[in-house]
Amino acid sequence: MTYQTIIVEKKKGYAVVKLNRPHEMNAISKTMRQELYKVFVDLESDSEVKAIVLTGGEYVFSAGMDIKEMSNLPNEEGDEFLESMMKYLKKI
Repeated sequence: MTYQTIIVEKKKGYAVVKLNRPHEMNAISKTMRQELYKVFVDLESDSEVKAIVLTGGEYVFSAGMDIKEMSNLPNEEGDEFLESMMKYLKKI
């Protein structure tokens, strides 16, 4: 499967998941949260994968949450934002 914000490589016995938004210092956007959740669910059910390595870019793992995206978030979407954040963090 192809992702917009992460790169996934399956190796013998493990998988490498790399954050891939280098121009945004791997800031974690809504799309990245969704993709991380999906890939961790998929890899969890893959009997060939015994471990997952989560890595970032060459200079920074991640700047954290995407502040630009958060600043444009309407107030009524705040709960949904927090739920999506907790969902992917719990899966990791």
